[in-house]
Formats: sequence, structure tokens, C-alpha cells
Amino acid sequence: MNTKHSHIILYDGVCKLCHASVNFIIHRDPKAIFRFQALQNFKSFELLESQIQKPIPDSIVYIQ
Repeated sequence: MNTKHSHIILYDGVCKLCHASVNFIIHRDPKAIFRFQALQNFKSFELLESQIQKPIPDSIVYIQ
């Protein structure tokens, strides 16, 4: 994942509500401002570790 983007959304990749939320955002983001990454991805762990220092959540996390 390229962390140079200013709008990153991490989401629970096995949660149907989270997946629907990502689709909702994608359909309303014609300029592709947001970047998405499943929380289950190793790179997400690295990014979260450097940002919030808490256990990995099982929901949606927005990083600006």
C-alpha cells in the first residue's frame, strides 16, 4: 500500500458490513481520493502500529 496518500481506510476484510461500507465510499468517490486496505493484510498491521499503538480493531479505521 502506498502510504503517501492522505486518505487511507483500513477495514475488516471478513465483515460484510465493512465491505458494504467500502463499496458505498468507492461509488461516491469519483476522484479516487480514498485508498483501501484490509486489516488482515500485514501492511495494515505495520501502518496501524505506527499510528495508534492499540490492538487491531475489527471495524473501519480512517487514517489521514
